Formats: sequence, structure tokens, C-alpha cells
Amino acid sequence: MNEDKNAYEEKMQAHIDEARAEIDKLKAKADQKRADAKIGLDQKIEELEHKREQLEAEATQIKHASGDAWRDLKSGFSGAWDRMNQSIKEARSKF
Repeated sequence: MNEDKNAYEEKMQAHIDEARAEIDKLKAKADQKRADAKIGLDQKIEELEHKREQLEAEATQIKHASGDAWRDLKSGFSGAWDRMNQSIKEARSKF
């Protein structure tokens, strides 16, 4: 009976070790996914900042436009805003 118990204890330990190894693999995958997601998020943030700078440039042009010239620039700002807004929505949905 003692041999049966020892054999079973070894089997239990083997299962526990296997579970530990699988959990470690999953943790490694999760860490990699987080690293990949962070890289993707950093890239998306950089794109958003570039689009925001374009938006600010459009706004500056409108602010400094003389007379009715600002009306001609208005569509540029509207388009830049639409692209910025769409990019933010896409970023939110991915992350």
C-alpha cells in the first residue's frame, strides 16, 4: 500500500509540475502580448499626436487668416478633425 501511495504522490506532483509549467507558458505569452500591445499603443499614440499637430496647424492658419479667407480653410480643419476623431475611435476599440 505504501508503494501505491508513493506512486500516486509522484503522479500528483508530476501533474502539479505540468500545471505549473503550462501556467508559466501562459504568463510568458501574456507578457509578450502586453509588450506587443504596448508597442502598438505607443505607435498609435504617436500617430494621434501627429494628427493633433496637423489639427493645431490648421487651427493656427484659420486664426491668422485675414478677412474671409478663414472660410476657405474651414474645410481643411473639418477634414483634419474628422480624421483625428476617427483615429481616436479606432484606438479605443483596439485597446
